[in-house]
Amino acid sequence: MAAKLAKLRQLKALQAEAQRRESERLRKIDVFGLLGYVPTEKQREFHDAGEYDVLYGGAAGGGKGQRCPDRAAPSYSESMEGRVLTPKGFRLIGDIAKGDTVCNPDGTTARVIGVFDNGPKQFYRVTLADGSTMETDEDHLWAVSIAGQRRARKRAVPTIPDGLRPEDEWNLRVQTRCRIVNTVELRALVAKAETEKTAGQRPWYVQLPLTNPVAMTGVQGRHEVLSPYILGALVGDGSFCYDSVTISGEDEAVFARIRSELPDHLRLTQLATNGRCPAYTISRHSSTFDEDAMRAFRDELLRLMAERRLKQADLVREGLATQAYLSAVMSGRKRASGRLATRLDEALGADGSLLASHALHPGATAMDLLRRDRLAGRHSWDKFIPERIKVAPIDDRFAFVQGLMDTDGYMDDRGHVEFVSVSEQLASDLRDVLRSLGFRATLTTKTPTYAYKGEKREGRLAYRLYIRGRGMDRLFHMPRKRERVARFNGGDVDPMHRVVSVEPTEIDNSRCIQVDNLNHLYVADDYIVTHNTRALLMDDLRDCVRNPGIRIGAFRRTYGELKESLLAELSQVGYAGALGASWNGTEYELRFPNGSLLMFRYAESVKDASRRQGGQYQKLTFDERTLTPPDVCSFLESRLRSGRSDIPVIGIRSGTNPGGAGHGAVKTRYIKPTNYGEKVITDERNRTVRFIPSKLADNPHVNPEYAQDLMGLTGKLRSAFLDGDWDVFAGQMFPEVKRDRHVLDPITLPATWKRYNGVDWGFSAPWAVLWGAVDEDGRVWIYRELYERGVGEAEQAQRILAAETADEGVAVRFADDAMWATRGDAKPIAAVYADHGVHLTAAGKGAGSRVTGWQRVRSYLAEGPACPHHRARGWETCPRLHLFSTVTELYRELSDLPHATKGDPEDADTTADDHAVDAARYLLTNLGAGPEFLVLNEAPVPAQEERLSPLGSSMAYRPEPADDNAWWLDDDDGPRPGGTVQAP
Repeated sequence: MAAKLAKLRQLKALQAEAQRRESERLRKIDVFGLLGYVPTEKQREFHDAGEYDVLYGGAAGGGKGQRCPDRAAPSYSESMEGRVLTPKGFRLIGDIAKGDTVCNPDGTTARVIGVFDNGPKQFYRVTLADGSTMETDEDHLWAVSIAGQRRARKRAVPTIPDGLRPEDEWNLRVQTRCRIVNTVELRALVAKAETEKTAGQRPWYVQLPLTNPVAMTGVQGRHEVLSPYILGALVGDGSFCYDSVTISGEDEAVFARIRSELPDHLRLTQLATNGRCPAYTISRHSSTFDEDAMRAFRDELLRLMAERRLKQADLVREGLATQAYLSAVMSGRKRASGRLATRLDEALGADGSLLASHALHPGATAMDLLRRDRLAGRHSWDKFIPERIKVAPIDDRFAFVQGLMDTDGYMDDRGHVEFVSVSEQLASDLRDVLRSLGFRATLTTKTPTYAYKGEKREGRLAYRLYIRGRGMDRLFHMPRKRERVARFNGGDVDPMHRVVSVEPTEIDNSRCIQVDNLNHLYVADDYIVTHNTRALLMDDLRDCVRNPGIRIGAFRRTYGELKESLLAELSQVGYAGALGASWNGTEYELRFPNGSLLMFRYAESVKDASRRQGGQYQKLTFDERTLTPPDVCSFLESRLRSGRSDIPVIGIRSGTNPGGAGHGAVKTRYIKPTNYGEKVITDERNRTVRFIPSKLADNPHVNPEYAQDLMGLTGKLRSAFLDGDWDVFAGQMFPEVKRDRHVLDPITLPATWKRYNGVDWGFSAPWAVLWGAVDEDGRVWIYRELYERGVGEAEQAQRILAAETADEGVAVRFADDAMWATRGDAKPIAAVYADHGVHLTAAGKGAGSRVTGWQRVRSYLAEGPACPHHRARGWETCPRLHLFSTVTELYRELSDLPHATKGDPEDADTTADDHAVDAARYLLTNLGAGPEFLVLNEAPVPAQEERLSPLGSSMAYRPEPADDNAWWLDDDDGPRPGGTVQAP
């Protein structure tokens, strides 16, 4: 037994030593170098941080993507920059110069006659019903049509004459049926349609015109390739996974066109199918002899062997080919196969040169021609459209689409057209091509089912494109499909894009171009007519390599944001192929050879997050954390654990900038406790927390022009964007809130001032109560608050009374209307309050009350003539709302509340902490419009018969009443603004 125990201990020691050596080896792997990533000094500090919970971010330019970023910056990604369509494909707007040619939506091209950098502007993401998006600044102009407001409902739509050139017809349609608005106006129109829909009315949706087929010139290759129609047919119904190229189908019209377009040395031969669907193979004529091809391949192979000092025997010894086969290839008696070329290419590290020499020659096989487009060996689930087709001339793009739709397109009995594929890339590519041809293509997904031996099974996830547009018959060559196509709405209504949302994103540098076309339009992202992320991703990739078996969850608020940030960054580094990782585009997961898994997820609500309830992560990454609601982050943090002793729990890594629904929570957890990054703290759960602030000066790659633009800003915008100031941020609801103006230490308030409550009920969410006193001039002094979770309504009422003094005498308690709602047999919350001696008055939440209430809060935050307290300190003005320094939660929420990013832009973001500010809104809305002052240059001289009584050091005067009905004797519950006259 002792010997066995000794052997066991020895084995464990050997395993531990092997594990230590493997860990040491993994840590020596230069992950960043393999991915071409060079971190800045601040990013290096972030990567070296060993704390449990680390936040990295702060100012614009600190690794954050801009619309025209410095391409030399390590964090640069093309997805950050706007794109413009040119005849050779999309180009980044930063590359567009005066004199360049761009595509016009009428199907022609236009010359750029001006490029203008507009400095920082508010940007908005415009999303259309088919999923296409574009980010533009507030001044961008749009040609829009309002559904339901067409003049056709009252009189005939202006007739479009026959025989016009396509560009003239398109321009006439836009001029007669559209109007021009900017992005802000566009957002208001979209919000109005949503309001109408919510109210049960017919919404007047906002629409954008589809483009005409846009003109592109394509790229010219040096070698022969398959024609666009043949290539489309093969992508649709062809098989080329092995050494042969085959295609099946029953429509002779398809194969007749393939025969007519095949190169002279290739032929279409029908195969024996035993009564099944006819199948054909594309092969060379037997008389074809590729001497040039064999010579090119042999010369390249000999060159590589000489460089590596290898002989034929060495290749045979490695099992790459038999001696007889290799000798026949070297002597020119036999042509090398594609498989041999592939094996030798990999074994010799030729980077594709052998495959290229094997394929690039006259008389190439059909597989060689497919190899030139990188399609050889592709299965149905990983097919795609080659880049040359995407930027080909209009006729060639239509020819490709016809080949694809003739073989694999679907049309129902109504003549509606769709395309279904199990390849996400193919569906996405086809969507882009169709948009470039002037069609609307909406991408959805479905999971098909099939029967196998009587058992129902699920197939691969399928991607469905629903296609609409003018000229649908141009999508097909096959006569029977072409004849069944139905015109859109009978042909008297043009198909258009519907705008579903216009949401503010951030304030960034704006660049625009001017073109010499008369319509002044050009085609931008997704064929629409008109960040810190890199550091987070690299940190995750390194941890996956260093910690075998680790599970990391990388989160953004929405899938769209995830695709534009983390996934876009991942594509820029080749999906970490240099690290041996494999990408699953269906599950959005990156799997490593050592068993590590990096999962990309979105979570906009707790419901989204709850889908991960059974998940287990050892590290969580939040990109743009302030945009994610705090409750979502808290829920996901509960998933951090490890079931294995050899897999450590690393913790949380976040990147963000000021602003968003989570701004307040992030500020409370990371910013203030660490004194803005000066120290590391330990939270109540004994976890270390660190904030690494990033400023413009920390990024050496920011272009000087952008830095100068930010330095030219003033006030709070300059602080937020240049210095990463967390007390101000873009989208802040109340930027006028200032601690040195609105907050004062507690003082004794006169007992004669009337007292009021504002109450916002909550249980799992915070319950908030405010006490406010109104002075003689109508100013409001918030002197007490309660802010707690998990307190029942009966105890809430008791705590309110316990907080007050015996002689406090609160006049009215304004509360959330929802407290009067019935809940089955239970009493309304307001009734429970009343049972315990707290009588409430409904705040009166009607339609539009939120926006009206926020405006009322804003009016109280504004400055007015100084009160006696502040005048004694030398102030000439002071705010109309004062907060005692003990009212911490209300000040925090006022400072951190962001504007809404959905719905009414004048509303607040309801996913942010808004409980105390809601209580303040109820209170201030019901107190009236606030104080109004008449400021005199000097104190009035009283008439002999009048007696004036001074009211404190404010030098305000009130005449004694001449009769009992004077207006200033009004004694109702509300304060009367304007009851005094203020003199300096």
